[in-house]
This record gives sequence, C-alpha cells and structure tokens, in this order.
Amino acid sequence: MSESTVQGSSALARILGLLREPPGDPDVTAGYLDLLGPAPQRPPSLTMLTRALADRGFTGIRQRRYPLMQVVGGVRH
Repeated sequence: MSESTVQGSSALARILGLLREPPGDPDVTAGYLDLLGPAPQRPPSLTMLTRALADRGFTGIRQRRYPLMQVVGGVRH
C-alpha cells in the first residue's frame, strides 16, 4: 500500500469519526472552522533517530576508534 493511500485512509477515518461524533465546541480562533485539527504525529523512526545520532558523531566506528588510538598513541585533535 502506498504512503498516499495510507494517509488518505487516515484522513477518511478522521472525517468519518467527525461525522459519527461531531465536536461540541469547535475551535474557530484561526478564522475558519478547523474540524480536523492537527494530524496525529507518528513516532520517529529508528532510521531518523540513528541518522540524528550519527550527525552528532555518535557512531559505532567513532566510539571504537578512540580506544584504539589511545593504545596505539594515535593522532590528537
């Protein structure tokens, strides 16, 4: 199933839920009637978390390199 189909079915499920149980006091502070509100957020994926850690220098290679350099008398930064 494609991502757009999954997102479409999620939006459809939210709309059907609103038809079954309409909000009692809808929020109109934005200047329009926002019945859907913010979309539920997915938890971050493992790949995204791993990439964020790697961008900050937390990789297995870097962690193993420092003890090896200390034993061999490696390059100082």
